[in-house]
Amino acid sequence: MKKSVLLALMMFFSGFARAAIPAVAITTPEDQGTFTAGSSITMTATASEADGAISSVAFYNGPTLLGKSSKSPYSCAWDQVPAGTYALTAVATDIDKVSTTSSAVTVTVTSAPPVIDIVSPANDTTLTAGSSINLTVTASEFNGSVSTVKFYNGPTLLGESSRSPYSYVWANVPAGDYTLTAVATDTNKISTTSSPVTITVTSSPVMAIISPDNDSAFTAGSNITITASASENNGTIREVYFYDGTYYLGSTTKSPYTYTWTHVPAGAYSLTVEATDSSGGDLVSTPIDITVNPAVNLVTTPSPGAQKKNKTKS
Repeated sequence: MKKSVLLALMMFFSGFARAAIPAVAITTPEDQGTFTAGSSITMTATASEADGAISSVAFYNGPTLLGKSSKSPYSCAWDQVPAGTYALTAVATDIDKVSTTSSAVTVTVTSAPPVIDIVSPANDTTLTAGSSINLTVTASEFNGSVSTVKFYNGPTLLGESSRSPYSYVWANVPAGDYTLTAVATDTNKISTTSSPVTITVTSSPVMAIISPDNDSAFTAGSNITITASASENNGTIREVYFYDGTYYLGSTTKSPYTYTWTHVPAGAYSLTVEATDSSGGDLVSTPIDITVNPAVNLVTTPSPGAQKKNKTKS
């Protein structure tokens, strides 16, 4: 073999012997890292070449290309990652198109818990005893669906709903202070409890005038007895007040609740009663309208009749 050919071959193979390959390693995320579904995972790698320059670093989930970077620091953001287990690698390629694949990094993305909020009633709502409370929530899941929503008063289960809009009607609620929560459970049996909502239900008396009847008529100067019925769902009646319009007539603290309005002048009147209970609740009755007519003065005159004749003495 000619010396020139031999020298060329030696130089050719010598070049291969001296050629360097890229070095690449994933620095984030860490191996065996854990994330929540819907997270954004930032992949970062270091890459270098002893005898040249790195042209690009490509990031993969298994065989799937996620992104590529051509400038150090080499990174790629993987957004809205669904639940699953993934093997991530980075492939560095130098200017001579020589490539190296990093060791794999395994990450686990767990299912995201449901998101739930009570939208009704509002926090610090005050209601009256005997009311019906419509509990309504919004509930959602990033990587699945909500299977049930349960409604609680403290630790006590009130009811549940399996279909949006998620709601429950708590009927005839007694007086008291309540802390309401809702728990959403998804199809993966992952649950989330809402922030608590506090409500106050106050007792309130039941109030009505039972006498006189509406549209009753009286004569001026009459004494009118006003009788009221008052009851309390969760306490006692403290006092009952009697009014003509805004004019205070009187009050009583004992049942039967009555007040006698004496020597009532002619006029039209609107009567109401107001009750307060031991918890400070109050209620005004429906007005009762009465009319007091002027008294009729009758002037009597003797009726014409036969006059007696005077007897005359004979």
